[in-house]
Amino acid sequence: MKKRGLSGIVTVILIILLVLVAIGIIWAAIRPPIQETGDRLSGDCLTLNVEALSCTNMGNGLYDVRFMRNAGAGSLTDVKIIFYNIDDETTVVEYGSTLTELQTGLYNSGDLSSFAPTQANVVAVIQPGETPITCEIVNQPVSCLTP
Repeated sequence: MKKRGLSGIVTVILIILLVLVAIGIIWAAIRPPIQETGDRLSGDCLTLNVEALSCTNMGNGLYDVRFMRNAGAGSLTDVKIIFYNIDDETTVVEYGSTLTELQTGLYNSGDLSSFAPTQANVVAVIQPGETPITCEIVNQPVSCLTP
């Protein structure tokens, strides 16, 4: 009986199929972290610039923070206001709205008398995917002054 080498071809095809399945499994495992990292590295954080203009202590633990979205393309979803106290502790609140380029915003805080902020800053929030991303703080905080 003469062997025709058919088993060699079947072996090569099986090896190729196993390699393709292995590549699919590995890709399914590493794709989500790569995609999430790509979302976090969105160019919007590089071009968006939100800047705190003033922080006013209105008394009774109430603070007004005025801020501005400077020129720069990007899809701004929200703005977070960061209050700092004398011990350099922070509390963060969301503005809850978006700004167009060169538009100013005013945040009127609730009662922060127990926290006693001395400074405030703002940071942009974007949402290129399913999860909102808070950009890095790029500007110096402003002092909270009494009028």
